[in-house]
Amino acid sequence: MHSLQMRFQSNLVPSSQPWVLQFGSSKGLVIGPVTFQENGNPIDCARVGLGGKPIISGAVLGNIRSTAQFLVVVEKEAIFARLAEDRFHEKLNCILVTGKGFPDLGTQEFVRTLSLTLGIPTVALVDADPFGVSILCQYAFGNEGREEHIFLRTEGLKWLGVRPSDLDRYHVPASSRIPLTAKDRERGRKLLEGPISRVPQWRDELLFLLHGGEKAEVEGLSWFSVSFLTEQYLPGKIREKDWI
Repeated sequence: MHSLQMRFQSNLVPSSQPWVLQFGSSKGLVIGPVTFQENGNPIDCARVGLGGKPIISGAVLGNIRSTAQFLVVVEKEAIFARLAEDRFHEKLNCILVTGKGFPDLGTQEFVRTLSLTLGIPTVALVDADPFGVSILCQYAFGNEGREEHIFLRTEGLKWLGVRPSDLDRYHVPASSRIPLTAKDRERGRKLLEGPISRVPQWRDELLFLLHGGEKAEVEGLSWFSVSFLTEQYLPGKIREKDWI
């Protein structure tokens, strides 16, 4: 029996056909000031090297301890690597996690477990485009349509950036903005029909994005300087609790 099923089966509605969560190979990474037992083995994510520690799907976690002040879920592996190389997790005392795009089940469960256990703010850094918003929603609401999605969602997840309204607020130049494609607009319309309506501020940001017709990647912030993301944008937002 998989670990998640063993941990949470008592919360399920009884059924003659119990479900089993099928974990594939994990692709997630974590780095930062957090320790835990993973299948009985001690893990210290502050001492795993700048590449981060692979998240093991279906692992049984225990004795989770951390001095971190918040948990940052990063959409892209490249941005995760950049933050790790700049030792962002040390400078701002935080845990960094990436699912390398759309997260696998193991990474979603891991983020949920850390968020629930540690009780610290959990914030997301995604591209300001409909696919970035889709990834944000997958962490926040789970894989809706799957019976086990309630065990994959991170309730209280906050959208740190990059938000569509940030493009004007931070004067992101036209050279760093990209016109929305037909595929972007289709994805945006589908999102509006989904659970994003549960967070009105997220829905407003998505509408702002679709009406504005422009998107931007996190990398677009490097137009200001190579260190703008790690030394100004993120620290400023976190200091001001500028998340929704």
